[in-house]
This record gives sequence, C-alpha cells and structure tokens, in this order.
Amino acid sequence: MGAFVDERPGMLSLSSSPDSESSQQVPSSPDEYTQEPPKKLAVLGLPWDTSEDTLRLHFSQYGVVEATEIMKDRLSGKSRGFGFVTFADSTAAARALAEEHTIDGRRCEAKVALPKVCKQLKVLLGA
Repeated sequence: MGAFVDERPGMLSLSSSPDSESSQQVPSSPDEYTQEPPKKLAVLGLPWDTSEDTLRLHFSQYGVVEATEIMKDRLSGKSRGFGFVTFADSTAAARALAEEHTIDGRRCEAKVALPKVCKQLKVLLGA
C-alpha cells in the first residue's frame, strides 16, 4: 500500500494508486489526533511487580481515574514494564504530566498515549 498526498492540506490518502476510489483519509500528523486535551497517559518504566491497583492509587492524587491497564506478555503473563492510565478529565491528566513519578520505588515516565492509528501513521511516514 502506498501513501499519496490528498488535495486537502494535512491529509494523506492511503491507497495503492493516487486515483483509487477505496483510499482511506487519515491525518498526516500525530498532532491532528490530539485536538482535544488528552485524558489517557502511557506510563513507562513500571516495576515488574506493580499492580493496576497501585497504578490507580498513585495517579488518583491528580484526579479521578477511570481506568488503569498494565500491559502483560501474552505467553508468560508478566508485566512488560508499561501501562496506561485514563482520567475522567483532561486537567487531571495535565497535572500528572507535569510531575515526576516514583511508583514502587522506581522512577517512571508519563506521556500522552497515542492512538494505534497514529502509531501506524508514524511507521508509514518513517517518523
């Protein structure tokens, strides 16, 4: 599948040819996915034994936490060292982004979580 620039500024047309009728329109920049303030954060560098409850407890100091998820290896079930936190509102997420985090004795980094489509777009564009 090739990527062809659409006539509209900032859009890519994903198709095998520039005049294909089955092209898919996607934003050409990850910033175009983040028009509304983010509520979901990726937390990197988690200790292997951190639980979702610990993650929720830590981030609840910044606001109401709707969901937590620690990513695990499919085969072993062990933590992969990162997870996600979703806040009820974006101001809580902004407060959490502005702080450094130590969870279970280890410094962790919180970043805005990007949608899967955005990650695939970065790979496509070679970013």
